[in-house]
Amino acid sequence: MPLPVRANAENIRYLMTKRDRMGHDLVGLDEFGNFQESVPLPGEFGGAL
Repeated sequence: MPLPVRANAENIRYLMTKRDRMGHDLVGLDEFGNFQESVPLPGEFGGAL
């Protein structure tokens, strides 16, 4: 049974990868536009590792 998850700053990259590379049917991710590019990777800009 699928469990829908809302996209947020912490999971947008993961969800877009699931959709784009693995073919998961995830709706509502496009509303973030280029949001994924603005989320720093862990360790960037003093972020936690």
